[in-house]
Amino acid sequence: MAGKNSNAINYFSPAKWVVSTVAGEGTHTSISGALSDASSGDTIFIMPGTYTENNTVGSNINICGQVGDSTSQVVIDGEFTVTGAYTVNLSNLNMQTNSTYVVAVTGSAASVVNLTNCYLNLSNNTGINYSSSSGSSSITLSLCSMNLGTTGISVYTMSSGGTLKFRYCNLDNSGSSTTASSNSAGIVSLSFSNLTCALSTSSSGVINGAFCQFNTSAINTTCITTAGTGANSIATCSIASGTASALSIGSGTNVGCTLCEISSSNTNCITGGGTFQSEGVLYTGSSHFSNVTTQSGGAASGLTQGTAPSAGYIGEYITAYQGSGTPSTGTPATIISISLSPGIWDVTCAAVFAYTGISTYAILGISTTNNTFAGNYGDQKTYAQSAGVTGYAFSLAVPSFRITLSSTTTVYAIGEGVFTTGSLTVSCRISGTRVG
Repeated sequence: MAGKNSNAINYFSPAKWVVSTVAGEGTHTSISGALSDASSGDTIFIMPGTYTENNTVGSNINICGQVGDSTSQVVIDGEFTVTGAYTVNLSNLNMQTNSTYVVAVTGSAASVVNLTNCYLNLSNNTGINYSSSSGSSSITLSLCSMNLGTTGISVYTMSSGGTLKFRYCNLDNSGSSTTASSNSAGIVSLSFSNLTCALSTSSSGVINGAFCQFNTSAINTTCITTAGTGANSIATCSIASGTASALSIGSGTNVGCTLCEISSSNTNCITGGGTFQSEGVLYTGSSHFSNVTTQSGGAASGLTQGTAPSAGYIGEYITAYQGSGTPSTGTPATIISISLSPGIWDVTCAAVFAYTGISTYAILGISTTNNTFAGNYGDQKTYAQSAGVTGYAFSLAVPSFRITLSSTTTVYAIGEGVFTTGSLTVSCRISGTRVG
């Protein structure tokens, strides 16, 4: 049989099949030969050497390269294709492009392909083709490294409804390729990985990243570009893009960004016509601006320079104004009020008491009880006296007074003026800023 040695039994390791380029050393001289003889669940052990061949895997199989000083001992110069509902485990392999992909998962079956401790040398072609239409299919890369060796190629192209996972991986880019790895369906999930190449989505494709470093500063290219309708999530990541915007969020897409560090020198650090929801974002580059069409969220240091934090986030600001309040003489009365949701708020108010006749004094305060003063003078309320002057006007203000609320509460600006002739008009503003 072609690709088969004379050894019918493997004496070299617990694996049933051994592939070696040295005649007589294993059971086969080619991976294709071992695959043709292997049964479901078998392990094929590959000895050091270079194997130039494209193989279609048609069973549940484990293909393992000999572990040495590096994965370069076992070089696969070609492609593994999986189309059936099989689980295929590839480990300790140096997989390099030979003008085609190194891994292709195609068809409509629930194919599962796992790569562990492999090196993907992408010298002349995109590395992974994932087009299986099965939402139950998956490709998982763990403890793998890969490198884009030239321009115009990417790590992957994905149109599958399944999941492509990167765990503890390094995605390098010595060829300075600005071509983004793309997915138009399914989920690309990245965790604890470093990337120096660009990513993009379209249609229903989604990117989820956690504890990753995205750095395209060397190629001045946007790290992540989203388009279509996907809801994407980036958490606890570092994102740096040089002179390009770090994130480009297309119309219809949503990017949630939590506890991330973002660096860019572009006028707009984050751009696009979609939705950007953030919490706890730190901007470390020279740019702090975002012109994304829809933005929400915030943090102690603010959401985005030039954009107000939204409801429920630190920095939220509530204000109301009354220009013609007319309290009766000597009676505390509500001039204006605001409704504040649960949290910790700094509340201020300022007012002008304008008398047409003879006045005596004016009082302004902040209270959670309608028509009732609370607290002490110089703290929660303030006072001024006119000593019988006619046509006098008082300007009073209560500096920030902190209120902790456990439920939604109305907070009032209370005013009181005493006058013996004429009338009183009070113009008042009350504001609350969320601090917790």
